[in-house]
Amino acid sequence: MAKAAKTRARAQAPTSPTPNRRAPRKCRQCPDSPLLSECPHRFRGRRAATATPYDATQPVVAASDNALPTVAAAPEGPPLDTMEDTPAQPSDGEQQGLSSPAAPATTAGTAAPSVPATPEKRVYASDSNPIHGVIDGLGRGNEKTNNYRMARTRVLKLPYTDQATANKRFDVLSRDLVTRGEALAHRTSAWVYIAVHHPSARTSFLHFCSRKLRKEAPEEVQKIHKEVGKTMSLVKRADRVQGINYEREREEVLEKLKEAERAVAEAKAQAADTASDTAHWKAQAMQSAGSSA
Repeated sequence: MAKAAKTRARAQAPTSPTPNRRAPRKCRQCPDSPLLSECPHRFRGRRAATATPYDATQPVVAASDNALPTVAAAPEGPPLDTMEDTPAQPSDGEQQGLSSPAAPATTAGTAAPSVPATPEKRVYASDSNPIHGVIDGLGRGNEKTNNYRMARTRVLKLPYTDQATANKRFDVLSRDLVTRGEALAHRTSAWVYIAVHHPSARTSFLHFCSRKLRKEAPEEVQKIHKEVGKTMSLVKRADRVQGINYEREREEVLEKLKEAERAVAEAKAQAADTASDTAHWKAQAMQSAGSSA
């Protein structure tokens, strides 16, 4: 009896209202407003580009838990064994010229041959193909310079015509040269010695010696410094002497020119004095002749 009363009370008790379920969302971009779950616009970014576009002509089949996967029916046409010999027929749109030009027909099972774009072949400078010429003044061993052939890796630019620009670029390029020499010695454990100087430099010559060379032959490095120092001082003095000789010859020429101009002026003054004296004596002679008459 008690169980029947409880069951009767539960049946008579008011049931709670069912919650409102959210209505299915539809796409606002497609003209037919299909369900958003069946439209490719539900994806964003790269997935939207690869999603299958919505086709309003295809019927929408509601999915169920007991539904079995269906296989799309094959389009009507000739049998598969005769497709290889059957040429492709253009569609109505292609016959009327409404569609874009079709690609060349290919047989079934074979892909269209793709012609890869041939990139431009880059030409590298080498000893057999010195496209930028060979280095001038390069040598190997104890033989004289310019006895070794090595191709340049870049174009040799024209020299600077302005002396001020040449001085500034010497500082920049020499810094780059020493930096590259240090990297060469550090990465390859090589013996490297570099010495550079400029005729217009007001300081001593710039030199670099690798750590390996300084560590293994310190006395020989000092001898190299002295010999290079003497050579640089000699060419520096020779360059200055050439400049001094040029200035001296220029000053001598200017002095001779001034002396010649001074001599010409003196000769003109003497000629003017002689002409005035001659006129004076002529006048006196004429006066004496008139008085005697």
